[in-house]
Amino acid sequence: MWSDAANWALGHWITGRIEGVELDRLIAAILADLGIDAPLDIHAAGFLDGAVLDRPLSAREALEPLTRLFNLDVSVSAGTLRVRDGRTSAPAMLDAGDLVLGEGEAAPLRRVRAQESELPRSVAIGFSDGESPDYRRATVSAARPAGARRQEVRVEAAVVTRRDAVQALAETVLDAALAGRDTAAFGVSPRRIDLEPGDVVALPDERGGTLHRIVRIDDAPTGRRIETRAVPLPRPDPAPTAPAPRIGRRPPAMPGPVFALPLVLPVERGDPVPLAYLAVSADPWPGAVAVWRSAGEGAPFAFHRTLDHPACLGRTLTPLPPGPLWRFDRNARLDVTLRHAEGLSAIGEAAQEIAQTVGPVADQRRFRRRQDLDRAVRADDGEQVGPGERRELVHGGEALRVA
Repeated sequence: MWSDAANWALGHWITGRIEGVELDRLIAAILADLGIDAPLDIHAAGFLDGAVLDRPLSAREALEPLTRLFNLDVSVSAGTLRVRDGRTSAPAMLDAGDLVLGEGEAAPLRRVRAQESELPRSVAIGFSDGESPDYRRATVSAARPAGARRQEVRVEAAVVTRRDAVQALAETVLDAALAGRDTAAFGVSPRRIDLEPGDVVALPDERGGTLHRIVRIDDAPTGRRIETRAVPLPRPDPAPTAPAPRIGRRPPAMPGPVFALPLVLPVERGDPVPLAYLAVSADPWPGAVAVWRSAGEGAPFAFHRTLDHPACLGRTLTPLPPGPLWRFDRNARLDVTLRHAEGLSAIGEAAQEIAQTVGPVADQRRFRRRQDLDRAVRADDGEQVGPGERRELVHGGEALRVA
């Protein structure tokens, strides 16, 4: 209908933007719902269709999946809770003269690289697909199968978003895990109080432009001991690609009005013998239907029972011909169309004489399992004559009537 409909997924349409929430606003809303009233300083770039707190969680447990997916740092500074992405700020430059030799240290700067086998080869993220019916759970993964990497990391996040957005997040999480193999520890003067956890720094003599993020600071009279972890270099923006084809959505089926048909059948079954039967159907079937009954005109209705399955109702397509009583007529045929007849089947002729069952039209077959359908119909020379339509034999009885 619209020539730019594909731009909906890119936020060009206003409906594509108002149906989600920015990451910084989402974090603030989660903290407020969990009773965190501390001053906030949130700098986080991201967009989600929604998030779910699917069980009782602490504030830390609720934020950890988001901080891991979007590579955020959470710290407290001067009574303010800070949530930020250090990659968006300029790094602090450190020279060799800024480093201080710590007590018992042989060098002011120590670098460590983890072995290859400790690195993940793939990262999988579980999420709720915002473009699927009923927000079904889905999984995307990013892989770098190189060297001796054997670890497989899985992140379960109760977030609702699009598949292509989570694919980019999976690549980012894997890049951060691979870059984080390089760590460093060093000391600086106590006067460098401007450095805080989460800040990004450039270490002296760092090759390739690699930056490090401060993960821990220990203050002492002799200096500040800082531990850092390498962060990945910014990835170039991917070339724009055509959005993935969207799965068509259908509006949920709403149950229609219930159709109830009272039946008076010429059969005595049970004690006391029922005077009437009630066939109830609806399309689509709502799952259960409550039956209420009244003792008489003007009397109040009281709950009677619940029906879990719809009745198989249909309509005759051809006239019901007359025929002999108390025997099978191999020549007469009756065409009927049925609804909710997916599981119908019949018993054989000999079993019918023992079962003494009756149907509301003129058919004394008692339907059972679906796997018996083809065999029973062939035995009675029945056939499928159309969608939902069958042609069956008629077994007549003097007390049977057409309903």
